[in-house]
Amino acid sequence: MNRKVKLIILFVASFLVISISSFGLFLNKVAPFRANTPIEAVTIGYNTPTPVKFFGNIFESCTKSNDITECHVNIQKRPLEITVNNKQQEPNQLPKCLLSYARQNFNCFVGSGGYAGGVRFLNSIYTTSSLGLTSQQLQTLKSDNWFAQFNQNTWSNISIILSVICGIVAAIIIWQYPNKYIRTFANLAIGLNIFYQALVQLYRIKPVTSILRDLNEPQMMLIAALLAILLTGLILTLNWRRQNLIKLFSIIGGVNIAYVFGLLVYGFLVSGGFIIADY
Repeated sequence: MNRKVKLIILFVASFLVISISSFGLFLNKVAPFRANTPIEAVTIGYNTPTPVKFFGNIFESCTKSNDITECHVNIQKRPLEITVNNKQQEPNQLPKCLLSYARQNFNCFVGSGGYAGGVRFLNSIYTTSSLGLTSQQLQTLKSDNWFAQFNQNTWSNISIILSVICGIVAAIIIWQYPNKYIRTFANLAIGLNIFYQALVQLYRIKPVTSILRDLNEPQMMLIAALLAILLTGLILTLNWRRQNLIKLFSIIGGVNIAYVFGLLVYGFLVSGGFIIADY
């Protein structure tokens, strides 16, 4: 491979790392779970053709006294105020809300917010009204909060696309730069993937397997770790002894790096409240 092609590969890889890191830092700043507010998101024009959503981190202030929470923000230079009554009359009953914009009251309701591990963290506020905002004003609000308009499928598709791109770039780098550091990094990714897959499969067959039924969580993790070490060591040995397998190893490494990266992105999106966990 000539020097020009190598420089292009390094440039693409560097650009990818910088872009993803910058985007991740931005999302971490605007993530609803990172905001110090009791409201995850507000959706204006719910169940209309042009709903607009924004996260609770744009609230300028939130106050809480007893069971009443109030949040305030100026939209188009007019005050939007949301009051949430957290006093539940019945078990599992969602709080009640009152929404006021430009000193005019509008109907709203509280929906379940983000979940992680089956636990609800925050509340989401919905109103079917457009609050008297013009289509241009709504479009401005949507543009200012473009990241809040993505639904679960959109975030999942973004995660998949980024993972595939990272996997392809990683496979090319492993193929063209098969030094010991890159191969070691690729083997670590393979080991992590094997560990994760082994753990998932062990938990899946545990209820129907008498041998595994009495194992606790640390024991399950130990079995998965031993399996990952064994298989990763085998792959590493074959790769080091047989240089002609580097093309196959680069493909395996690229696929595993893509999968591990996808898991990391998924965990980041769940922890930030962008998507709801599917477990």
